[in-house]
Amino acid sequence: MLYFSVESKTGFDVWTLPLEGDRKPFPIVQTNFDERLAQFSYDGNWIAYESNESGRFEIYVQPFADPQAKRGGRLRISTNGGAQVRWRRDGKELFYIALDGRLMAVPIRFASDGHAVEPGAFGGK
Repeated sequence: MLYFSVESKTGFDVWTLPLEGDRKPFPIVQTNFDERLAQFSYDGNWIAYESNESGRFEIYVQPFADPQAKRGGRLRISTNGGAQVRWRRDGKELFYIALDGRLMAVPIRFASDGHAVEPGAFGGK
């Protein structure tokens, strides 16, 4: 399960609560910026979320298995602000609302090594 929580030093952060095992929550995305409203891809391998590290909220994607995106797998998907990100059921497209209120759709392809995301068209359509 993904959720966001407010921390005094880092603001809004994305956390996960494992539903099996020790069920101890831990941060998935925790920076000096606000990260929120994360969504799992349907296969559970990726997360998409909002972050304001660019100065406004944008949409980012990163591998779930790499909580702090140490491999450089984190990628900004939106180009002009974004909110309310959702995955298409098959994981091949992301939808979000742009700053001007338009619904954006961004095709997503996974690299052959499975560790990187390649947007089909930056900024959506």
